[in-house]
Amino acid sequence: MLPSAEFDVYSLSAVLADNEVAMYNKVFPFLERLGDATDLYPKCYFAESDVEGLLSLTVMQDLRADGFSLAKERVALDKNHVMLALRAVGRLHAFSYAAKARCRREFLEHVVPLLSEPTYTPAWHARWSPIMAATMLRGVARVEARLKDLKAVKDEGQHQRRLDGLARMRAVAQDAFPAMQAAVTAQEPAGVIVHGDFSRNNMTFHYGEDGLPDQVRFFDFQTCRYCSPSVDLAFFIFMNTSPALRAEHWDALFVEYFSSLKATLDGLLDGHPVDEDFVMPTLQGVREDFRRHAIMSFIICSFFMPQMMMRKEDIVSMQEVMETGGKVDSMLRMGGEAATEVMAGIVLEFLDRDLVP
Repeated sequence: MLPSAEFDVYSLSAVLADNEVAMYNKVFPFLERLGDATDLYPKCYFAESDVEGLLSLTVMQDLRADGFSLAKERVALDKNHVMLALRAVGRLHAFSYAAKARCRREFLEHVVPLLSEPTYTPAWHARWSPIMAATMLRGVARVEARLKDLKAVKDEGQHQRRLDGLARMRAVAQDAFPAMQAAVTAQEPAGVIVHGDFSRNNMTFHYGEDGLPDQVRFFDFQTCRYCSPSVDLAFFIFMNTSPALRAEHWDALFVEYFSSLKATLDGLLDGHPVDEDFVMPTLQGVREDFRRHAIMSFIICSFFMPQMMMRKEDIVSMQEVMETGGKVDSMLRMGGEAATEVMAGIVLEFLDRDLVP
């Protein structure tokens, strides 16, 4: 990985490189002392980074030779892909809980500090908060206008709750940075090492003879950090599932994730003494953490979702956005009317699911 202006516009390329090398050279080997996690990521044959020289090299297993490939869908995955990915990330998160239970001090004092925050820094705050405010308000303004134009209100209570939620979303949009910082700051007992960019473009699937996905591996561990598990969960759920899938399987998404996490954790703890400060995760705790931090996923989706709805050749790079005088206007035109409607739909979901802090 060489220095990249494109990365440095949004994240710090030196930190991204160093994080991935730390994951392969130190974090994964530590976690593998607790149990076998090699079904979650490709083998790494060599990883080294030089922060001062901004040069890193990672040589990994080519999973294509074993029949793995990216999902064909560009945005929303189908139920089979979604549930498989949730089971796998549940396994990944379980290793952090197991580490806190079996070797708490070593994990928190020597492993967690190996990973640094690559994105949500004061520099990001100064550069990106105004743009994020505009992209967030794209969907918010559409819903506000729709509610204002209602001729009759069937449910006064729901209507008022939506209006109150919209006001809170506007308040978050004025400065998104505190919400981002809150999500990427661990709040025990829920802290785990997350993937950090848990999206379909960073996972590769193996397919059985029936054409259905039966294995998944994650890659691109540059944005790993120790923080809320909802950094992975909320972004994946709102970026990579359809409104129809969420409407039909909302509760099942959390059950699938937690069942895998709990089964993996039980296996990793079996026969081992547990630290007296360890708190066993619960499904209710997962959902409460999600409710606190899901707004982070809306902030990110409001920026990236419209881009994913464009033809690849029409996407404007982050570098161009920052260099263009009309950068906010260009962002708000991405994806057109269809993208505005999609973001408005997500706004309504956040309001009706009580996900606005």
